[in-house]
Amino acid sequence: MTKDWFPKKMEDLYQTATQTLTYANDTENNRRMGLAGIATWMDNTFLPAYHALEATYAEWVNPATRTPEKIAAVNDARKHFTPLYRKLYRVFLRDNPMVSDIDLLAMGLPRRSGNQVPTPMPSKRPEANINSSTPRQLTVNFRNEGSSTSVKPHGVHGVEMRWAVLPNPPASTKELVNSTFDTRSPFILKFTEEERGKTVYLALRWENIRGEKGSFSKILNAIVP
Repeated sequence: MTKDWFPKKMEDLYQTATQTLTYANDTENNRRMGLAGIATWMDNTFLPAYHALEATYAEWVNPATRTPEKIAAVNDARKHFTPLYRKLYRVFLRDNPMVSDIDLLAMGLPRRSGNQVPTPMPSKRPEANINSSTPRQLTVNFRNEGSSTSVKPHGVHGVEMRWAVLPNPPASTKELVNSTFDTRSPFILKFTEEERGKTVYLALRWENIRGEKGSFSKILNAIVP
């Protein structure tokens, strides 16, 4: 690998590390990748460093709490976390034959140099629930069909959501003319005051790391609050 993979920006580091942990902590992914053997190291060494970064990042990213002391604290947390994250990738993930290149990419990490990844088509559909507790906003939480967590399916990069405000239920997803894409749940749709009380219809489908798309979910609907 000719280029250093490590995220340079604080925001990118935090988001990528969170993506890695979410995927690796999923019960099925953890079992398949054989990570039980590093549970003690993760619990006693890696996770305390990650949680320290998480806590200081939350104060650093908020302009109201970003004082010189908080900047120093997040830099210290990053300095401690960096070698541990590099070790997790290099030793326990990249050099682990039970971890595929698809797993690495799903965790936000680079695949092994030179490898071509045979990526499966998404075989299941996303399912979603819609939270309408905030005025002029719908929060669409999504996960894989039948899953109890928000971890994406093996080989999936993200989810496409098609949606539209319509007076009547659409006959097909072709009538859902707006499209948005995200790699992490949830989607947040914002509306104007004039759109309150109208009905939004939406459907979701997975997209793998090659850009190939799966089948749409059933069409859901919600009233703009």
